Amino acid sequence: MVEYKGEHLAGVGKDDTNEKRLVGALWEKASAGKGLFAMIEKDIGGRGPRQQLIDKIEGK
Repeated sequence: MVEYKGEHLAGVGKDDTNEKRLVGALWEKASAGKGLFAMIEKDIGGRGPRQQLIDKIEGK
């Protein structure tokens, strides 16, 4: 499952974003390794959306 957040919505302290991160993490854990959750942004530490997805799939 992928949730894309624009920069204006992804900041720390955004209740909706924090709630989705929590629910996604719980869903991923409950899937027993069959599902992944990624909160994707335009840029995180110099990594674009593609690299963020690759990193998630590879477990980084």
